[in-house]
Amino acid sequence: MSFIQLMVSKMRKKIQRTLISATIFVCMILLSSCALNNTKISPQVQLENEINKWQSFHMEGMAEISISSFVIRKYFICQKYTHSVQFDLVNSGLLGAEPAPFVSIKVDSLLTIESPYRDMIQSMFNRSGFKQSNLSHYLDFKTVLKDKMPEIVSTGKTTIGTFEFRFFKNMQLSQIISQDKKQNIMIQYRNNEPSVINIEINKLGNIRMQVEQFVNTSCCDSLATLPAEVR
Repeated sequence: MSFIQLMVSKMRKKIQRTLISATIFVCMILLSSCALNNTKISPQVQLENEINKWQSFHMEGMAEISISSFVIRKYFICQKYTHSVQFDLVNSGLLGAEPAPFVSIKVDSLLTIESPYRDMIQSMFNRSGFKQSNLSHYLDFKTVLKDKMPEIVSTGKTTIGTFEFRFFKNMQLSQIISQDKKQNIMIQYRNNEPSVINIEINKLGNIRMQVEQFVNTSCCDSLATLPAEVR
């Protein structure tokens, strides 16, 4: 065997060894990656993440509201903090510019309604059992659900006041239903975020919200309690 052939043979063997080592290295990375992806998150942690998601958020999209034979479709914006939530239906201007409020409902220590149809909306709330009262305590999901977590993990549901909260196996909130079955909220998800929220109020109406954007705003939650001049 000539010197050149000998050198070529050695180079081939070296390249083969390098390729084998690289292949083994890549396989190890892939296997470790699969192992990490397959690591299951405990139901407790899943539930904590879910509660945190609903604690403070900004959500918007298209809402369809049906009351008897009256149906309207408006863009909605919903902002929730630990002790308050505001839901707005807006009239969009030309090409979506300068949206004007059509209905604005805020819930904190009081129920506040701003709309040309205020009396009708207030009457609906009263008839559904949702009257003027301090509801801010029930909006603090972390506090309200803290002692309920073991029950939710083991049974997939819990009761707070006159409402039952139901959860999927992955601990995502699936339904809130009143004990008298007159109010029912059902939630559908896409990519772990709410995509459709359907609110049924027996004998009064139905609200279907197609969610286009959902953002957790926990980082801004404390700003909601600051005086306006400090913000």
